[in-house]
Amino acid sequence: MDVRFVTREDTSAIGYAIMVKPMDPEISKLWEKIHGNGDFQRLMAKSGKMENFGLCIMQPDRQDDLFKYMIAVDHDPAKEIDADMEQYTVQGGEYAVFHAPTMAEIKPTFSYIYETWLPTSEYAFDESRNADFEYYFMDGTDIACAVYVPVIMK
Repeated sequence: MDVRFVTREDTSAIGYAIMVKPMDPEISKLWEKIHGNGDFQRLMAKSGKMENFGLCIMQPDRQDDLFKYMIAVDHDPAKEIDADMEQYTVQGGEYAVFHAPTMAEIKPTFSYIYETWLPTSEYAFDESRNADFEYYFMDGTDIACAVYVPVIMK
C-alpha cells in the first residue's frame, strides 16, 4: 500500500460524535443516522471548503481503547455552530496518508497502518496530535477515502 506525506494546517471542524472502540458498528450507524435525519446537510451548510472527515480522537487516559469518533466538516468561522454540534481543532503538522479507494477498504486500511506499516516504518504515531482521520472525497462517481495519520520520526 502506497503512503504519501503531507503537511496540513490546523483545521477547525464541527460535527457529531460518539464514544466507541475500534471498528465498532456504531460508527456506521452514526453515519446512517446523520444522513437520514438531515444533520449531515446542516453540517455541510456550515462548511467553508466542503471538507468531510471521520475523526478518531484518542482520549487522554486511553481507557478500554475508547475514542471519540466524530463525523465532521471544516467549519466556516462566519457561520454559527448549532447547539447540538461539537467543535474540534484538527492540529496541523505532518501526516502519513493512505488511500482507501472504496468504503469497504477503510477498515483493512486502518489495520494495515497500525498493525503493519507503523511498527515497521521509521515513523510513530504523534501522540501530541491525538487524532487520525478519514478524509472523504468523490473519486469519479464513487466516494473514496484517504486515511491521515499524524506522524513523527521514531
